[in-house]
Amino acid sequence: PILMITPNKSTIQHTIFRILFIAGLYFISTTLYNACKHYSNLVQVMVISHLLHDIVYWGSCLCLLHIDLNKPQWLWKYKIQKKVSVSLEDVFKCLKNVVFNQVFVLVPMLGLLAVSGRIQISEDVPPIGQFLVEMIVTILAEETVFFFVHKWLHTSKMYTQIHIIHHEFKAPIGLACEYAHWFEFALGNVFALMLGPILIKAHITTMWFWVMLAMASTIDSHSGYSFPYAPLDDPRRHDFHHMMIRSNFGSIGLWDWYYATEDKNLKEIVSAEDS
Repeated sequence: PILMITPNKSTIQHTIFRILFIAGLYFISTTLYNACKHYSNLVQVMVISHLLHDIVYWGSCLCLLHIDLNKPQWLWKYKIQKKVSVSLEDVFKCLKNVVFNQVFVLVPMLGLLAVSGRIQISEDVPPIGQFLVEMIVTILAEETVFFFVHKWLHTSKMYTQIHIIHHEFKAPIGLACEYAHWFEFALGNVFALMLGPILIKAHITTMWFWVMLAMASTIDSHSGYSFPYAPLDDPRRHDFHHMMIRSNFGSIGLWDWYYATEDKNLKEIVSAEDS
């Protein structure tokens, strides 16, 4: 999931942190492009995109794993499901699946995207207006694909054969955001992430920004922690989905609102905790 409706704390500080975080990602993507624009399409779209994915994924998830295993009190107090602990066996099982998905699903799909010519490589960074349009299309495309694929995966046959793997973690951890059957990872994760840039022929800087934002957001929503003033999602929404499995299927909540699949109890729980 990418951007949730309910912020972790609806405060001025939270808004400032979110703006600074978004601005930081934009600065990284544009600065990186100015340094790497002489490289080929294959390097920019496949190699650098994958490197950005890996830096965000492994950097963030290993930090969260340290908290999960060592439980420092000053951070563990923000754990959403404190009664559930992760074992080393769970970690190794997750790692085996995730590495397979990243090597044998993500790399080939990024390679296909690179040779498709659907990512724009130009001399200059696009104007901010173009970037915003590309991001709006990208977020809406991701929300649509993710919601309908995710809801389909919760039908009886698809859940028992495919999606149940992801839901083995009733209390999700950061590493488990990519713990899934390869088919689900390809369709519901990677294709959902790529569709917007493909449709609008987005610039590579938008693609890089989107990769970092999407990864940071899905890791946050699977982190299992509700840190104060976190710049992204409220992870309690997706944590609740892993507990209840019958609601909260989308990313930004648009289709959940339309189909009334947003869990009504969640708002009461969040309000009670925040107060």
